[in-house]
Amino acid sequence: MPTGSCHLSGLSPAECIRLVRTAHLCNNHIEFASIPTGVSLGAAMARILLTEDDESVRAFVKRALELDGHEITEAEDGGIALEVLDARRGGFDLLLSDIMMPVMDGIALALAVARDYPNLPILLMTGFADQRERAFGLDSLVRDVISKPFTLAEIRAAVARALIERSAAEKIA
Repeated sequence: MPTGSCHLSGLSPAECIRLVRTAHLCNNHIEFASIPTGVSLGAAMARILLTEDDESVRAFVKRALELDGHEITEAEDGGIALEVLDARRGGFDLLLSDIMMPVMDGIALALAVARDYPNLPILLMTGFADQRERAFGLDSLVRDVISKPFTLAEIRAAVARALIERSAAEKIA
């Protein structure tokens, strides 16, 4: 890494050092191993819309992401998530959604969000292999599909990756 600069999303050298300690680099691609509690990735606090119908999973994910200082808004299904997005005019940095939900599932939500808020990154979560396969058809719209069950470190790392990728894309645009 060159002295005084960083090629990772415009992070400061100190932030890059912290990031490299928690990740390994492979051809300019960041693959996170584990992110300890309290370690900052240098990204500003993000506004995340968390859409999950299972209250216990929603609470776990919310707590995990709050460890990194993110502001979490919760929705119980895709229909409510769309209402929240419209009310806030898309004012989020990331949509993190379960796939299997009542009223509107995560696939329908991802399609609507990609159409109405094309710059909003989307991460999907699922515990069902067949739903994961459905989501892979959305590669151009969805950053990643996270398999349940996941650990606190895994969900934090997936969100961090999506936010860093978004930051890098914004700097290029």
